[in-house]
Order: sequence, then C-alpha cells, then structure tokens
Amino acid sequence: LPYIKYILTKYIRHLDGMMTVCEGIAAQYKKDFGVQPVVVTNAPDYHADLAPSPVRKDRIRLVHHGVAHPARSIEEMIDTVALLDERFTLDFYLVGNNEAYKNELMARAAKIGRISFNEPVPMDSLSRVLNRYDIGFYILMPISFNTLHALPNKLFEFVQARLMIAIGPSPEMASYVQKYSLGVVAKDFTPESMAESLNRLTADDVAEFKRNSHKCARQLSSEAQFTIMSAFFDSLV
Repeated sequence: LPYIKYILTKYIRHLDGMMTVCEGIAAQYKKDFGVQPVVVTNAPDYHADLAPSPVRKDRIRLVHHGVAHPARSIEEMIDTVALLDERFTLDFYLVGNNEAYKNELMARAAKIGRISFNEPVPMDSLSRVLNRYDIGFYILMPISFNTLHALPNKLFEFVQARLMIAIGPSPEMASYVQKYSLGVVAKDFTPESMAESLNRLTADDVAEFKRNSHKCARQLSSEAQFTIMSAFFDSLV
C-alpha cells in the first residue's frame, strides 16, 4: 500500500485523463489526489432477445454467480436461506480453484437444503442461464474500502438477465437498485436483515421488479458505457 500511494502521489498529476468504475472511488481519487476520473461501469453487452421469465407463487429462485472466495460473503448468503420460507431456493455458479473452500460451502449448504451448486458457464452465456431465475442475490460484507464501494459486473448481469436484485446496503449497488426500482436493499449485511426483506415479497412483487430490470436493460448495458468512453477519448485528442 505505501508503494501504491507513492506511485499515485508522484505520477497521477501527469495523467491526461483517468477512468474508474464507480462514483465512490472517483470521489476518493478527487479527495486524495485532486484528480476527477470519468466513471465507466463494468456493464456487459445488451441482450435484446431476453425478457423476464414467469414467477411462480410457490417457488422463487435466487441465484448468485462469482468467485468462491472467503472475502465474498458466500456464507452469509447460505445462512440467509435457512431463514427464508419454503418458497425460496438458491443456486450458485461459482468459479475459482479453491476446492477446499467450495467443499466447506457445500457442506454448510447441505445442512440447510434448497441450495444447489452448478458448474460455471461461459460469460457470453451467463445472462441466458440466469434468465430462468427470479432474483440475483449478493451480500458483500464491507471489509475494506473497495468492498464497501463495489459495483461489480454481476449487478449489471442480473439486469441483463431481467432479474430482480437483492443486495445488502452497499452504497454503489444500492444506488442503482433504488434509482431504477430493481429490488430490495437489506437494512444491514446480516442474513436476518436480508431474510426479513425477502420473506415479505409476493410473486407479483418479484415480477414487477423483473419488469423494471427489463425496462432499463439497454440503459445499464455496455452501450451507454461505450458512449461515455468515446466522449472521454475525444476530449483527450
């Protein structure tokens, strides 16, 4: 960290321009180094051929995809299922080579039930695979500045899959969920708080949030980000 700070302090003032991935990190660069980066989110391509899948009253399917890593709060998502009513199931699509950790997660999930672990799928197929689910699910404990301000690609992939979104109160993700009415933001990062938010949902609620994802899918895709990047590069020429 001292080395990174040294590099930034010495060289960042010589940049002609800078991009970063969210408003919170951009604001911190401005505060610490006096540089205002352009924000370009990590959004995937627009999938015009997808629409929200139907929601069953007796079965609401949550899904999470990503890296199997202890910093990703996967245990909290597993523990949430134990507090949800019988309508809810959770599917994981996890990548990474930490097999011991994956085995720990599977053993934890087996004690609860209604949780499945699936083989990972290629990124270009992800939105279509996720489309058959109802809720994109992510609790990310704010254990560092970067995790607090995380705005990961999975949030935008949930939108492309036309899913409702359920997250903890991570400010960057929450701003999108609230602005576009995409789902629920738990009061805190605990399984109890998340379960309270999810158990209140009806199938109609979930369907409405999925329709909202459909409405803003193009706006929250890479198309808009390429426009921002094009203007950014034009400004440097």
